[in-house]
Amino acid sequence: METEQRQKRERKGIGSVYILIAGILWAAQGLFVRRLGAYGLDALQIVAFRFLVAALGCGLVLLIKEPSGLRVSLRDLPLLFAIGTGSMAVVSVTYYAALQMMAMSVASILMYTSPIWVMLLSVLVFHERITGRKTAALLLAFGGCILVSGGGGKVTVPGILLGLTSGVFYGLYSILGRLALEKHPPLKITTYGFAFAAAGLLCLSRPWEMVRVVSRTQEKLPLVLLILGLGIFTTIMPFFLYTLGLKTTQASKASILATVEPMMVTVFGAVFYRESLTAGAVLGIGGILAAVLLLNRKTGG
Repeated sequence: METEQRQKRERKGIGSVYILIAGILWAAQGLFVRRLGAYGLDALQIVAFRFLVAALGCGLVLLIKEPSGLRVSLRDLPLLFAIGTGSMAVVSVTYYAALQMMAMSVASILMYTSPIWVMLLSVLVFHERITGRKTAALLLAFGGCILVSGGGGKVTVPGILLGLTSGVFYGLYSILGRLALEKHPPLKITTYGFAFAAAGLLCLSRPWEMVRVVSRTQEKLPLVLLILGLGIFTTIMPFFLYTLGLKTTQASKASILATVEPMMVTVFGAVFYRESLTAGAVLGIGGILAAVLLLNRKTGG
């Protein structure tokens, strides 16, 4: 009995590690996006390339590893479609639209209201308890996100609505992913999610211009490597790890752990682009780390 309990705790601990690694990899998107933007690709086109590479890569792996894994019943398609178009594509479109209307810090804060929505939805869908520890961790993480993002800046009503929408749909991945895991392995979920996201985004991103950019550039190899890196290291790997982590981690806890992403965005900016690291940002990083440590204490709820 003690051995089973210990193994269960170890699996939960590994799930948290998977989610933290996913957040760090998601944070690395900016390193690729900045370079790709210099080639003349806009935000939507970059995101479309991201999910297209991810869909093809995961589809190839699934085809080689388990060809039967590509089969899915018509009853399951609506859930997988919702994960791809809603929790992946809609988040990207609304977040980037909010970025165009408001300060980056404000748009980021609104997107990271996602743990709030996840915690509320988890009570309704999975009957999770809102414990004192989760509430304290949520406040620490959200406060840390505000400090890391800098707070303040230009605000518009349409931008607020779009930012909140990105937060709600970003949070939905934790809910829909948990539901999908009851019937499907993580690789199948991410493969179909990427495929639906790529199909939707390609309809909006003027794919003929994407082809033109790639064909006209004189530095084709660096451009292709950047696109592949964006698709593999900041899409396939983090989404797969996050989905895998959801198998042993409550959705509300997972969404709070994922707030390590804005913290690492700030760290990457300071390390790779020599962006200033303010006292507020350092304090915010401390708040997010405190939330992570609080959630992973062995005692209590």
